Amino acid sequence: MTNSLSNVASRIVLFTGLAFFAACKPSTRSSLQLHSLFNDNAVLQRNVPIPVYGTAQPAATVTVALNGQSKNGKADSSGRWMIKLDPEQAGGPYDLEVRSGKEKRVVHNILVGEVWLCSGQSNMDMKLQGTDRAELVIHEADHPLLRYFKIPWRISFEPLDFLEAEWQVCSPSNAGDLSAVAYYFARELMDSLQVPVGVIIASYSASNVETFTSLESFATLKDYKDLKPLGLDFPEYYQKRCKQVVEDSLKAHGAAPPFFGNPGDGWQQATFDDSNWAKVDCPGKLERYFPKMDGQFYFRKRFSLPDGLANSGAVVHFQADDNDVAWVNGKEIGTSSGFLVKRAYPVEAAILRKADNILAISVEDTGQSGGLTGSPEDLVITGAANYSLPMSGDWSVFITEPKFNYEITQNDYPGLIFNAMIHPLTRYAIKGVTWYQGESNITTAEQYKTTFPLLIRDWRRQWGQDSLPFHFIQLSAYGRNGENSNVGSDWAELREAQAAALSLPNTTMTVTIDLGEIDNIHPTNKADVGKRLAANVLYQTYHKKMPHACPRYSRMEVSGGKTTVYFTNIGSGLVCHGGAGKAGGFEVAGADRIFYVAEANVEEDKVVIFSDKVSDPVSVRYAWANFPAGPLNLYNKEGFPAEPFRTDNWPGITAGKPYMPKFSRAD
Repeated sequence: MTNSLSNVASRIVLFTGLAFFAACKPSTRSSLQLHSLFNDNAVLQRNVPIPVYGTAQPAATVTVALNGQSKNGKADSSGRWMIKLDPEQAGGPYDLEVRSGKEKRVVHNILVGEVWLCSGQSNMDMKLQGTDRAELVIHEADHPLLRYFKIPWRISFEPLDFLEAEWQVCSPSNAGDLSAVAYYFARELMDSLQVPVGVIIASYSASNVETFTSLESFATLKDYKDLKPLGLDFPEYYQKRCKQVVEDSLKAHGAAPPFFGNPGDGWQQATFDDSNWAKVDCPGKLERYFPKMDGQFYFRKRFSLPDGLANSGAVVHFQADDNDVAWVNGKEIGTSSGFLVKRAYPVEAAILRKADNILAISVEDTGQSGGLTGSPEDLVITGAANYSLPMSGDWSVFITEPKFNYEITQNDYPGLIFNAMIHPLTRYAIKGVTWYQGESNITTAEQYKTTFPLLIRDWRRQWGQDSLPFHFIQLSAYGRNGENSNVGSDWAELREAQAAALSLPNTTMTVTIDLGEIDNIHPTNKADVGKRLAANVLYQTYHKKMPHACPRYSRMEVSGGKTTVYFTNIGSGLVCHGGAGKAGGFEVAGADRIFYVAEANVEEDKVVIFSDKVSDPVSVRYAWANFPAGPLNLYNKEGFPAEPFRTDNWPGITAGKPYMPKFSRAD
């Protein structure tokens, strides 16, 4: 390092103020801007060329200086510039100075060290303040050499270049809001490497792998080649497309122009001509005919009454979603609000006629399903002597200007999170990626064997590094599903899909099956998660000779009704914590594919498995359930748990269940 660790720490106290720079967007205040990744307290990656970038006047000369070195460059015709400084060793704090003409920008308290991107969904996003021993850990979290850059949740229809965030120095005042996994991981790296560490946190709860993958890469998959960028004009495009779909449906159901607008004066009267209105079957949600539509609808249906009933009055019954006003023969009979409320409106005898009555209902649909809903039994007219006239069947319907609320979420289309939270990072120099995600893909676990490696290759391409270190965390145990293989487990299949990504070079997987909580999808022991992750990273990326690996299934042998399972990564040997040599979580099946709990004994660093109910074993599974019955007590002596596995390749419950984008674009 340029400075000793103690000197760096002592000098940092002089630079604790935060200064926020705009995210590199052109500004009326100044043409010279730095990307928001370059603000006070930033950490720059050591031992590689350091890209610094922002905006200035088109074609302007820009000078960047750091720690005694200075480089020049020019902005392009749009005002964007990038200048790469020579590699720096770990050290600091420094000032980063940028000049263009008479303008100058200075960023203070810059460190050079190790920079890691920490991404994924809610278990990566989970804050330190919600985990075990949080109060004590936060109180002790005074780490001037540990910095973090947390990106707010957002999505975008197109790739963005800019971010609205800032670097912060880790301290007891802000550590509680820091990702717990990122904190424990970074702290381990900082202590082991004795250099500054910066973590960029780009996590988004309840997000799938598809939304983190660029659309460009995702569309290379054969089943998704027709996917097109949604574009920034997608909301307007969506409205037009949906409106055209509704127009086509109206035509198909007998409507004639004008399709929308005012239904016409006197539309509640029996004499009104509704021959150019659409004819639909009621009750039922109108979305059957007019997808994704909300708005104001007008319904009409004629009815006749038997002799005598018109003189005694009646009651109109129906269910509407959401708000309604009802008329009989042009006279208002009632109004209500509420999407699950059944209406019952009395009709005076003076309003009724024996024949050619008209029931007219105006319905306002404020969101989601709408129209005359409920069952046929809900849509009737009743009268004296238990009379009941069914009103289900064809109704005439007219629509005012429809509303289409696309309400897009982060998982509805590939690339939405990538565009907003990952793409703006891809020019910044980082050491590698840590990843904790998968819960939102359990229903498509089989396909995850394709989509997860695709994301890894995509991000490596985005950063221009074919071997960018990528270290991921396997899902913990969670949830009830019978706790055995016979009922199937999407969680187990997702864990298997995660493990399959280890076929890619420069990857590791942190096993956490033993840290799960049956009723908590966010287990609170994040310290061990972060420490195990750091052990993998220190060994694989920094070549530290240290314990790091979990026992992993290698092969099996069957003899005399018993199965012997061999492992790699056993370290100095296998142990069964609290089990006196007996391991829990094992099952065995014969050719009938019915699994039984097996006895499993550790013998000379292998496991011998058998069951009296399986005389000719074919398959062995370990920890193959959402929350395996266990006890999951098989470890190596270094304290790392055995990885879940199965020895068969029988089809799982997620086979043939692909990801389906919610939206598309035809042009």
